[in-house]
Amino acid sequence: MHPGGMVVVEKLEPEVGPGELLVAVEAIGVGGVDAVIRRGTLGTSVFAPGHVPGSEVAGRVVAVGDAVPASWLGQRVWAFTGVGGGYA
Repeated sequence: MHPGGMVVVEKLEPEVGPGELLVAVEAIGVGGVDAVIRRGTLGTSVFAPGHVPGSEVAGRVVAVGDAVPASWLGQRVWAFTGVGGGYA
């Protein structure tokens, strides 16, 4: 994937599972791994076409799953997503 290969697509809002939060993302971090993915130098064997980059997000909690206290709703949070998805 490289900058010219990135496209904006519509995705369904994720469902919140038990023990999970849904964050309305207001900002993303672009780290070194994200830059390498976007340059296309990491290789498609690791990140196949359709991969959504972004491992750091900040925003507000808009939904909570079972076993998560409702007091999380509306809270501002920062999260590390792991391998991607933050650009969504």
